[in-house]
Amino acid sequence: MTFLLALSAHNDMGSGSNHVSSLAAPASEISPVFAERFTSGSVTPLGATIDDLGTNFSLFAHCDGVTLVLSEPERRFEFGQANRTGDVWHGHVPGVGAGTLYHFEVRKGERCYRAIDPYAKAVDGFGAWDCSRSDPNVRSVIVSPARRQWTRPHRAWADTIIYEAHVRGFTQDPSSGVAHPGTYLGLTEKIPYLQSLGVTAIELLPVFEFNEAANPRFDLDSGRRLADYWGYNPVAYFAPKAAYASANTPQGAIDEFQHMVEALHDAGIEVLLDVVFNHTGENDPTRDGYSFKLLADDVYYHVDDEGGYADFTGCGNSLNCNHPIVADFVVDVLRYWVSEMGVDGFRFDLASTLTRGKDGRVLQDPPVLERIASDPVLSETKLISESWDAVGLYQVGEFAQSGRWVEWNDRFRDDVRKFVRSEADTVGSLIERFEGSADIFSGSPHHSLNFVTCHDGFTLWDLVSFDNKRNEANGESGQDGSNNNLSWNCGAEGPSSDPKVLNLRVRQVKNFLALTLLAKGTPMLLAGDERCNSQSGNNNPYCQDSPVSWLDWHLSEGRVDLCGFVSYLSALRNHPVFSSFRQGRLKTRWTSLGGDDRNWWECAHGAALTLSDESGDALILINNHWEPCEHAFRMPRTSLCRVLDTAVSSPEGMTRAQVSTANPYCVSARSIAVFVESEGYNQCEY
Repeated sequence: MTFLLALSAHNDMGSGSNHVSSLAAPASEISPVFAERFTSGSVTPLGATIDDLGTNFSLFAHCDGVTLVLSEPERRFEFGQANRTGDVWHGHVPGVGAGTLYHFEVRKGERCYRAIDPYAKAVDGFGAWDCSRSDPNVRSVIVSPARRQWTRPHRAWADTIIYEAHVRGFTQDPSSGVAHPGTYLGLTEKIPYLQSLGVTAIELLPVFEFNEAANPRFDLDSGRRLADYWGYNPVAYFAPKAAYASANTPQGAIDEFQHMVEALHDAGIEVLLDVVFNHTGENDPTRDGYSFKLLADDVYYHVDDEGGYADFTGCGNSLNCNHPIVADFVVDVLRYWVSEMGVDGFRFDLASTLTRGKDGRVLQDPPVLERIASDPVLSETKLISESWDAVGLYQVGEFAQSGRWVEWNDRFRDDVRKFVRSEADTVGSLIERFEGSADIFSGSPHHSLNFVTCHDGFTLWDLVSFDNKRNEANGESGQDGSNNNLSWNCGAEGPSSDPKVLNLRVRQVKNFLALTLLAKGTPMLLAGDERCNSQSGNNNPYCQDSPVSWLDWHLSEGRVDLCGFVSYLSALRNHPVFSSFRQGRLKTRWTSLGGDDRNWWECAHGAALTLSDESGDALILINNHWEPCEHAFRMPRTSLCRVLDTAVSSPEGMTRAQVSTANPYCVSARSIAVFVESEGYNQCEY
């Protein structure tokens, strides 16, 4: 078979050759003691399952023969006819338990390949983080995860604030001050910080085991080997990344991940995983792969008319998720992470790939998505889709129709960016997004996951500091990453010492945060945006295991700490009026900042939103113009206090200030001001 590869901006990793020079030893050459005790075992479940007598092994594979190889000491067991049921190879080995290393030798014709178990709950061979590692000797590990009784926060979508973070990058920088930097335990040490922000869920970039050393590129200036830093190339879907454990061991990764989840749950924070079921880490056509390619590539991957791999992801090997075998695998993976590892939900990378049938055409009712949405074990999990793929399929608004899915709303990202940088004719779009994007999502507004920044693109500080990306360090001559960032540098490109530029940047960051956290929908923040973290203008640091991607817990270059601002906004969301607004239970009225002229939004530079119900009144004044604008109050009640003004320096901008509705309020250039009825809310409790 000819394998096709398309190198992408963040997914172009390879895996080592697993060709075995000699065929597996027949059962007659195995030690008689072990040969006599090797039985046919059970067909189900797939993987290595410990019982009272030993371990049962079950493997799905299209091949001519399979040999199980146990390590340290090496013992080999050839699967005969009694060990085969259809395309499933199975056998039971007594006396074998947790900690045993194993792999399979898969025979196809005259060749034999070394493969790990796709259902392995842990793998050995990666260990500590090492971007200079040569091809690893990867083996599956038999583990028996400690059973835990999970007490979950079960946050309603209407009360959810998501915080997207990279396990390593969150605490790897020495400025983090944690005892276990770059690990699950390091993240656990920062739980009080997460609580202080008011976030209710942390969404982790991929934690399934991957090979960080598989990137073939080098930094053009330093010659440093680049990494598969983000991890969007999974090798073992059931295994947590060992390098993210302080012990750097497979069992340590399981134990520390579970401990992290338990600690986050105790703090009221849910754990969501960014999962990659659109392709795997077997995307190098010059390498044999780890498992799927060797066991049944015609089942696991989309195959094109020429016998190569179809590519809907930009990575060259799209998973065939609507094949029954692969759909079973996807659901089994999700169930395991929920039931055994305590996870509360998932964000599906390039989820539209999962809507394609065997021939690549889009299915009306994709079986795998129906199974995920209706599975009883997953019934209370949060499901988030990135509703597009890499070849033009765009389905934003379609996943949510089932009622189970929340979707990344890239329209919110783009329209809010355009508005904040003062593009003309953007007020109408801003209103649509702030009101929950009803033009896209016909159901509850929480189906819209509102974000301005995420791991893929500029940070919030870079969004207001750079007109152009700075990606040369990625080794692709600056060709990678989006050129359509909708950013504005506020008058100076890159770092600046000009107080006017810096003050404007801080104000713009506040505007983005306020619009994201106060709008209808489910807000998501990128880790570090609350600290004005910078990636030096790199909008695609998928390969940067360096301070470029690590969260800088110190402040420099005029950046400020906006943690208190985010905390305040998170609490302000719980004010009765704003809570009712998010849930669509009150009257809303949009007007211009200067009056109620017909079709005012077509040429306006801002808008005023009046909220009113039995719990009181509120007013939000939004001005994206480069000039200040006066707004004459038109409120049912006359007792108002200002609770937020992004043009006023903190903490004054978050301090209650009584205002007179008899006089117009001057809304500063490029700012947002928020008012609530003062009666009954004299104490600043949020």
